[in-house]
Amino acid sequence: MNHPLISVIIPLYNKEECIVKTIESITKQDYDDYEIVVVDDGSTDGSVALIQSLNNDKIKIYIKENGGPASARNYGVENATGKWGLFLDADDFLEPGSLRILEDLIHKEPHCEFFCCNHYIQADNKKTLFSTKFKEGYICNNFFAYQTKRIRPRAGAALFSMSLLRKYPYNEQFWRYEDADCVFNIMR
Repeated sequence: MNHPLISVIIPLYNKEECIVKTIESITKQDYDDYEIVVVDDGSTDGSVALIQSLNNDKIKIYIKENGGPASARNYGVENATGKWGLFLDADDFLEPGSLRILEDLIHKEPHCEFFCCNHYIQADNKKTLFSTKFKEGYICNNFFAYQTKRIRPRAGAALFSMSLLRKYPYNEQFWRYEDADCVFNIMR
């Protein structure tokens, strides 16, 4: 059985208004070596039914009792089969060509286990690039780069080897900023 290179992991809780658009931002990529792992964390809306109606065999849906976003992220990592993990929040969207860029980074830098890309922030129908200080290359001082906005690992813009994600799981006691806690542990 072939395993995909990238697992896009989406923790889901009551996002029926946007989850299809989020998934379509993945399925419309110019790249095909991926799986989508959706972890429904006890939604009470029609999110799961909407995903099922897409009838796409690249999508794996796991339904679990509500345990918070860290629990859903860890569950996704446990069930993902890819060599790399990319988290995407259920209301975020990948830019066209994102997965191809990430694949290129993996092959260009095979000794790296963590990649961070720039990203857009959208508010009031205006899309703004997060960092004007973002530069391609290696980061020697992770926390300085984070503080000066040279990097800002976040859902949709950070790619991790699965071995790294399994070594540093999300702290399930956090229901907010669980991603920052995990990334800081990895950066240390």
